[in-house]
Amino acid sequence: MSPLPADTPPIIERKVWLPTPYTFGHAMPPGPAGEWLAHHTIVPDLSARATLEDEARAMLNVHRYHERQKYGGFSYQWAIFDSGRIWEGRGWGRTGAHTKGRNSKSIGFVFFINGDKRSPSAKAWKAAQWLIAVGEVSGNVARGASLGGHRRYAKKSCPGAVVTDEQLRYTRVAVDNAYRR
Repeated sequence: MSPLPADTPPIIERKVWLPTPYTFGHAMPPGPAGEWLAHHTIVPDLSARATLEDEARAMLNVHRYHERQKYGGFSYQWAIFDSGRIWEGRGWGRTGAHTKGRNSKSIGFVFFINGDKRSPSAKAWKAAQWLIAVGEVSGNVARGASLGGHRRYAKKSCPGAVVTDEQLRYTRVAVDNAYRR
């Protein structure tokens, strides 16, 4: 793959939104994950004008909700906001708790939108492309790994009825074209 462009979005580390030690999830098995799974939070549905503080609060609120659901805390490896910012959830090295039966085989990222009502912003899609490229260039995810929605494995609309499989395919192709293997 080609080197990543200099104008890439920042990844905001977990310690920004969760200052306490984070130990949930298990270590990912050896080797790269085999697929990407996209999700949506439904609430909060934050706009591109959300501040860092708004996004940090949203991350912590979802983390607390996932604790109450007994998911062991924030259940996705990565979060993407309409601002184009990427936030670290469990990160590359830990299994998610986002898709039953697929958590040790995939990397899950979540768009902080209600995907049943609208699609992610152009900045969010660009951030998803960049995250996929980083995951594959770094060897955390297999190059050319499939990209699908949670709905592939569960009777859910996730990542939302408005977020189409065609948009996910386009994202996968855009990464492949930009960062040739």
